[in-house]
Amino acid sequence: MTLTELPKEKISAALIRVDERISQEVWRSVLQFMYQGTIFPEHCSYLQDVGKCVELLRACLLYKLPEPLLRLALSHLFQLLPSSPPSYALQVFALCTADEHAKNEDLRCLRDGAAWVLLYQAHSVFIDIEATDLCDILCKVVRCLENAVFENPEQPTVMEDHLSYSFRGVPQDLLSQTLMTCCTAWILDR
Repeated sequence: MTLTELPKEKISAALIRVDERISQEVWRSVLQFMYQGTIFPEHCSYLQDVGKCVELLRACLLYKLPEPLLRLALSHLFQLLPSSPPSYALQVFALCTADEHAKNEDLRCLRDGAAWVLLYQAHSVFIDIEATDLCDILCKVVRCLENAVFENPEQPTVMEDHLSYSFRGVPQDLLSQTLMTCCTAWILDR
């Protein structure tokens, strides 16, 4: 890489541009972890902010950051998504179903949870989305939920992380009721 003069710092350095959707606050905690192997609470005050946690997830997936940072993002998003605006669930679902991450089993619970939130909140999240994009998203959502509900129904998936049990704990009657309501509405509209 070529070096760039930084007159203010009086050094030459290789500059790497990072995704502008990831804030300095999130990068600061990532760098702290990379150098010190830990994250101090005072550098992670954003962990109750769903937007910042989505940024952390984006950074982890985009830059293949260490697993503890990914688990930190997953565990906090897992708790925050159900009560957050559904637009965040759409962002998380898009990140977790991108071609390079679609088969990542570490993302499965978050992907399933985001899909459930999207289906449950479809009436509000898909208002301004073009019909072709909507069809693509809903196909992925339904496919994801079909896998979650019908894959090995006799044997529930064992999760390593105790926080991962929460979405698996989504009441199945609520999930099936949501699916039934959405499908019935769709059929009646046709």
